[in-house]
Amino acid sequence: MKCILEKDILVLDMKVFKDMSTNIGRITSSINQIAKRVNSTSIIYKDDINDLKKLLEKQGKDIYFLRKKLYELGNLGTSDTEEI
Repeated sequence: MKCILEKDILVLDMKVFKDMSTNIGRITSSINQIAKRVNSTSIIYKDDINDLKKLLEKQGKDIYFLRKKLYELGNLGTSDTEEI
């Protein structure tokens, strides 16, 4: 699709951004729950840390995917993206 100025019009699927926002909310909530528990019991559970790591890994992969797509759309290549 092109506009009057003969430029391409890009249509973004905002679902990716909504999903990322949801994931950030989950990560924030997890960190808060862990902090409250550690502050009240002085105990931190390995499962809590592992769950948080999984959430962070998924978020990192989503960000990498989004950056790669944006570079491709801008014809910038992907040489500046680091792989996760």
